[in-house]
Amino acid sequence: MRFLKRRSAAPRPPVPPAASPAPTPAPAPTPAPQEEPEQEEPEQEEPLRCRFCDAGGPGVTLLALHDSAYDRPRGHCCGPCQQEYPRLAARLTYARTAGHRPWLLPDSGAEHGLRAEPDSLAAVRAVVDRLAGTLREDVPPAAAGLAALRLGVWGPEKETPCASREEAREAVSRAIAGILDRHHEKLHTYGDHRDYAVHTVAAFGQGTGVLYQTVTTHGDWLEQTCFLIDRAHTVHRYTNYDR
Repeated sequence: MRFLKRRSAAPRPPVPPAASPAPTPAPAPTPAPQEEPEQEEPEQEEPLRCRFCDAGGPGVTLLALHDSAYDRPRGHCCGPCQQEYPRLAARLTYARTAGHRPWLLPDSGAEHGLRAEPDSLAAVRAVVDRLAGTLREDVPPAAAGLAALRLGVWGPEKETPCASREEAREAVSRAIAGILDRHHEKLHTYGDHRDYAVHTVAAFGQGTGVLYQTVTTHGDWLEQTCFLIDRAHTVHRYTNYDR
């Protein structure tokens, strides 16, 4: 008996896996709105005004001020304040020698000697108080300010507002005592303890202020520190020295 061999079915090809759906692309980022640059407003220039009386505006003529030391700008001055200075300048007297700066002269009979000693305030205060009767304190603030600006080797150094004549004299006394104390300290730190300078305090300019000056023992000019006291009791300090 013949048996027929059963033919097996051909193998089916593998079914590929179903393709996964393509990812949905993320939305593009929305660009941020462009901010317009802020328009910078031009700075408003402050109107020019007189440094002494605050006058300014239409109809006011202002003169530019510069110090005598470095020609630095020092604000402006109106005409009326400018006219105050010549009256003060006429009260200041000088010794003049070729090759030297003008040397401010003290008022006649108002000069007192001092020594550079530690803690010299009491001695200086006694001398300045002795000058009180000769100090008139009648100088307009503008004239005093212009004098310090024009005459000071370093320009105006310091203005010390005070409430009274007594307070102004005390401010001057403390300033001069500070100069003497520092000079004494230098002598004992760097020198041979001998002082080759002569120190005096006097009124000057027909009572416009107090003058502290030093000269050599032979009378050669060294340095002057001037303290103008205006009628508002403000002390204007400036320095003059021979060069």
